[in-house]
Amino acid sequence: MRPDLAALGSAEHRELLDQLLAGFALPCATIGLVIQPQTLGVTSREANLNQPLHYLEPVVRNCLQRSGQGVVKDPDQAELLIAIDAATRPGHCVQGVYFAFLDLSFRLTNRNTGEEIYTVGLNQIKGSGTDYPQAGFSAYARAAERLEREVLAAMAEHLNH
Repeated sequence: MRPDLAALGSAEHRELLDQLLAGFALPCATIGLVIQPQTLGVTSREANLNQPLHYLEPVVRNCLQRSGQGVVKDPDQAELLIAIDAATRPGHCVQGVYFAFLDLSFRLTNRNTGEEIYTVGLNQIKGSGTDYPQAGFSAYARAAERLEREVLAAMAEHLNH
């Protein structure tokens, strides 16, 4: 928008002001704006039938990186922290097919304020296999699909609003 400075004067001097002001260029400034996503860190405590496991964290980390999120290796350097707690428990065995169930919680917090931004729990995710550990891995595979398809998509929507 360019102000009409000649309009500030009287009508009889308008033509003269227009001619005088036409020779002056108004100063302008260009400001570059770079928007960077907030950095994310991921931590997890995962167990398959009380045995430590490292399954969901890499899945979440890879999904975030594919979507262009700034994921850092050291969670202490992140502005936002994702914490995953997941564990399986044995279910039952029917005709040689074993079942295990996974419960997990997913929390996104602001490290600076401690505010919990987004949280979700997925419970009773069923996996099956030829033994309980394999059934637990099957439950983890299903949980990874749901995290990618439902939870991370909802988290991204939540962050963008």
